[in-house]
Amino acid sequence: MSILANAQAAKRWLNAAPPNMTDVNSSIERTIRDARAADETMNIFEHSSSRSPSRRRM
Repeated sequence: MSILANAQAAKRWLNAAPPNMTDVNSSIERTIRDARAADETMNIFEHSSSRSPSRRRM
């Protein structure tokens, strides 16, 4: 959810008159940070599930 919230905040700040570029930049940096963390979590999950023994089909 934080990725979405950061992206929405950046959009609001871009649409402000005048755009608040400092806050836009901060929001985009947080979006990138959170996306990388989510990607790392998914990679760990995928790696751990690929190492688990296969279930027998019944």
